[in-house]
Amino acid sequence: MKNYLSLLLVPLVLWACENKAYDTEKLNKEVTLFEKEISIPVGNIGPFTLEDILNTEKLSSIKALLGGVLKTDSDGYIKADTEDDFWVINAYEVALKVPDPTQPFDYKAGSNSTSPSGLGSLLGAFGFGCGDQKVTISLTSPLKDAFNLNTTSSITCMNRRTYETSYTQSVPLEIEVPRSANTHVLKEFVLPDNVTDMPSEIQLEDVVLHLPANLPDRIRSSRYSNFTFNMTYTGYVTAGSGVSLPINDYIINFNIPLESFSFKDAQLTMNLVSTLPLDVTLSNLRVMKPGETGEQNENVEITESVVIKGGSPEKPTVTPVTFQLKAKEGVLTDFGGIKANITISSAPDFAKTRLTLKGGISVESATATLRGGLTIYDNE
Repeated sequence: MKNYLSLLLVPLVLWACENKAYDTEKLNKEVTLFEKEISIPVGNIGPFTLEDILNTEKLSSIKALLGGVLKTDSDGYIKADTEDDFWVINAYEVALKVPDPTQPFDYKAGSNSTSPSGLGSLLGAFGFGCGDQKVTISLTSPLKDAFNLNTTSSITCMNRRTYETSYTQSVPLEIEVPRSANTHVLKEFVLPDNVTDMPSEIQLEDVVLHLPANLPDRIRSSRYSNFTFNMTYTGYVTAGSGVSLPINDYIINFNIPLESFSFKDAQLTMNLVSTLPLDVTLSNLRVMKPGETGEQNENVEITESVVIKGGSPEKPTVTPVTFQLKAKEGVLTDFGGIKANITISSAPDFAKTRLTLKGGISVESATATLRGGLTIYDNE
């Protein structure tokens, strides 16, 4: 646009050079055009992504989780993975309780449980959930021989905001743990698609080990002598149904390429395309001065608030938005972005959608309509 308007000055400059009576040194290098209004295309801007949002200090706890329990796959989707050796029974200690070592016997181990509770509590506190959830319970055996195991395996999910049970399943198990099996899967729970609450308890009840005679002779080695029960959990973080994240003074760093011009008021019309499965409300909008200081341009009035509807990479949403900017005094000059308070909240249609760090909001088909005359400055 700058180059296009500069072309309009070329005939004036050439005319001045040909006219010997005209002193080019005294040429006024400011030109005002389009005293009514002009609309110019701004183009596409962005996106600012979920990763950008998580980089704010107010969400540092979630960002810290990304470097710990939470991970991302190759497409940027946030994945929760955790593992726990939640129950260890020493085979030599069991052998000491055998009434007759020469006979097979049943060892009643009792019950035990575990939970990815720390991760679930934190995600639940922010209103996020998990989808495509899977829990695997396995046993590492210290014995050289096969043996049988009886138990009831159960899983319970709880809504972290209401503390109500949202899902439960209980399965009786009669399992042969194979000979020379280092690790054997006892039960794999694949949670239904409609369950987004993380497990609050994963339990083995009334475990009975049917063990062979001469147990000490059946143990592989003194260094490998424990029955170890393990739980692995995996799931993808979803948008959830109770998300509410306020972030104050977030700076959206997009620059409208008008650094050579000034004008009295402007209307910015654009489509905001969202692949973030959360609604984003921008309020308390303030225009910033150019540069990285984050200093507010007090001379500019701007639209009060904007609501951007959530979408997804597979189903992006488009929200038409109009920003009104007006100078309180004189004219507007270039600005370096917009500072806003952001509230991120649940988008009901996308509550079960996976979160990806690459999801965000971009500006497309943006047009700036400038009113009250456009002054072009010489940048020398």
